[in-house]
Parts: sequence; structure tokens; C-alpha cells
Amino acid sequence: MPSAKLQHFTECYIAGWGTHDESEEPVNMKQEAKVERIDISICNGTRWYKGDLGDSNLCASQKTGATYSCLGDSAGPLMCKRDKAKFFSVIGIASWGSGCGEICSPGVYTSLQK
Repeated sequence: MPSAKLQHFTECYIAGWGTHDESEEPVNMKQEAKVERIDISICNGTRWYKGDLGDSNLCASQKTGATYSCLGDSAGPLMCKRDKAKFFSVIGIASWGSGCGEICSPGVYTSLQK
């Protein structure tokens, strides 16, 4: 997928066994959540990650900040597909974030394209 234009991959999900917030124990069932990719320039903004992301990173969360990868989700997939595609592609791997599900602190994923 090195030549795929990732901006066309608009429907995205994450999956993992992580906690719902930083104080809980990991769950015993794999979970998934729909998320939206967030432009890297927004994630690197002064209110968000202040330039800490490189060109090998992707950002994703729900608009409300309510859902993204949390403790125990590291290395989980960021799966996206084009609007009319029948299958998803793993475009990123859960890497890090600030807190769990906080506004202006989306999940950061390592791009598989880089």
C-alpha cells in the first residue's frame, strides 16, 4: 500500500483489549470502535501535540474525544476503507497518546505506509 492515497480511506475502526480509561483493568474481550482520522497538521497544533508527531504518524479519535486506543491497545490496528470498498486495510498500528479519550488528545498510530 505504499502508493495508496490515505485521504481516500475515510471509514475507520480501531480494535484492541485495552481499558476504557486509565484507571480500569484490561478487558477480557476484544473491542472495536469507529474513529475518524484527523489531519496531522491539526494533531501537531499548539492545542494538541505541539509538533511531536512526524510524517510516519497518523491520528485518529472520535470528534468528541470519547474513543481511541488506551492502555493495553498498543500494536492494535487502525483499519480503514474507501467509501465503497468491501474490505478494510490496516493502515496504522496503535502507538501512543496522551490520556485516554480526552478532547484534543487523539490516539497516535504508526503509519504502515512509512
